[in-house]
Amino acid sequence: MSVTLWDHFGLDLPDMEKKFNIIPSLGEVFVCWFILQHLRGYKPFITKITFTKEFTGNLQKGKFELEAEREKQREEDARELNEKIQQDIWTSPKF
Repeated sequence: MSVTLWDHFGLDLPDMEKKFNIIPSLGEVFVCWFILQHLRGYKPFITKITFTKEFTGNLQKGKFELEAEREKQREEDARELNEKIQQDIWTSPKF
């Protein structure tokens, strides 16, 4: 699966109407930015990010089936480890 996200740093009229624009220095910067973009033809900075993810497994299985399989595998691993520890105890030197 591949996902592409696009973002641009452009200004629209709703951006100009936000409350933080009442701060004089910010308001002036935003006005200049808006003029450059909308009246002088400057294009906004565009960011493009692509994520690629490879999936393995079966999409037909649900969350509960996968959790049950994982729990079964954990129990199997614990049983094998327990048997190995018991075997080591019986075969190790006693003194």
